[in-house]
Amino acid sequence: GERQAEGVALSRKALMPECSDAENGANLWRAAEALYSREGLNVGLLRDSMKALFEGKSLEAAAEEELKGMIETNTRVLQFMEEASEKPCFRYGDWSKNLYDMKIPDAIKMINAIRLLGIDAVFKAEEGHVQEAIEQIRWAKRFVQKTLDEPLLITGLIALANMKYLQTCLMHIINGRDIDSDTLRMIIRELNPEPWREKFARGIHGERVFLLENALAVLEGDMDTLGYNLGDRIFFWIIRPATKADILWAQKMFDKVEVASLLPYYEIKESHKDITQDIENIPWYFRLSGGLFPNFASALLKEAISESFMGTGQIALACKIYKNQEGHFPENIGELVPGILEKEPLDPFTGDPYIYKLREDG
Repeated sequence: GERQAEGVALSRKALMPECSDAENGANLWRAAEALYSREGLNVGLLRDSMKALFEGKSLEAAAEEELKGMIETNTRVLQFMEEASEKPCFRYGDWSKNLYDMKIPDAIKMINAIRLLGIDAVFKAEEGHVQEAIEQIRWAKRFVQKTLDEPLLITGLIALANMKYLQTCLMHIINGRDIDSDTLRMIIRELNPEPWREKFARGIHGERVFLLENALAVLEGDMDTLGYNLGDRIFFWIIRPATKADILWAQKMFDKVEVASLLPYYEIKESHKDITQDIENIPWYFRLSGGLFPNFASALLKEAISESFMGTGQIALACKIYKNQEGHFPENIGELVPGILEKEPLDPFTGDPYIYKLREDG
C-alpha cells in the first residue's frame, strides 16, 4: 500500500498501455512469425555477415547471392514488420494473464529477421537505392523501439541487440556516400538515447511486477511457483514468512535498480557495484529473488553499450554534415556544437567527451 501511494506501479494493469487490435503492431509481428521460413536459412552466414559489416568489410559474392535468396524467401515477413512499425503500440502477450504465463515474441526469429532486413537495406544501397535503404533502416528502428512496449527485461535486451544490428547496417550504408544534410540531421535526432533508456527502464519495472505476482501466488498457496511439495503446515509456518521478507527485500532492490536505469552509466558506478554485490549475496532462503532476479549488472552494461553506439553515430553523422558544409572534417567535436549538434554527446562510461582525432590525410 505504501508503494502504491508513492506512485509505484505494482500491477500488470498499471503497466498496460491502451492498445486496440487495430493499433497493435504485435498482431502483424505474429503473422510474420508464422510466415518466417527457416528453410534455407543459414544462421551462421547471417551472423558472420553482420560481423563483417560491423568491421567495415564488404560481403563476398557467394555470400551475397545466398543472402539474397534468404531475403526473397522472407519478403512478406519484412513487409509485415514495416506495417507493424506504423502502428502506435505493440502488445504481444495476453495481459489478462499473469506475467509468468505470458508469451513473448520469438527472440531468434526476430533477431534473424532484423539481420535480414538490415542486410537487405545494405544491398539496396549498393544497387544505388541509397535513400530507400536509409528509410528501411529508419522504419526498422521504429519497429524495434515499439517492441519495448512489452513489459519484461528480456524484450528490452532483444531490442538492444536489434538496434545494434540496424545501426551497423546504417553506418555501412552511409559510409563513403554523399548523403544530404537534411537526411543526416533527421537520423541524428532519431539517435537520441534518452527515450530508449526510459523504455528500457520500463522493462525493469515489469520485472518488479513479475516477481511480485509470483510472490503473491506463493502467499496464496501456489507451491508450484517455488517447486516445493511440502504440507500446508510447513508452508504457512516457514515458507510464508520467508516469502514476505523476500518481497520486502526485492522491492528495495528494485528501487535501487530503477533509479540506476534512468541515469547515465557513469553516474551509477558506485551504486552498480552495490547492486551487483547485493544480488550476489541474496539470502539462500529467498527462493523467489534467488531464482527470478535478473542479472541487472549485465543488462545495464548492454544498455550503456547501445548508448555509445548512438553517441558515436551522432558524431559521425554530424561530421558528414560539417564536411558537406565546409568541405573538410572538423578539427574537434566542439566545432559541431551548436550549429549541428545541440550538445556534445558524452561517453556513457566516463561522462567525458568522446575521443576524436583527425588523421593527417584529413
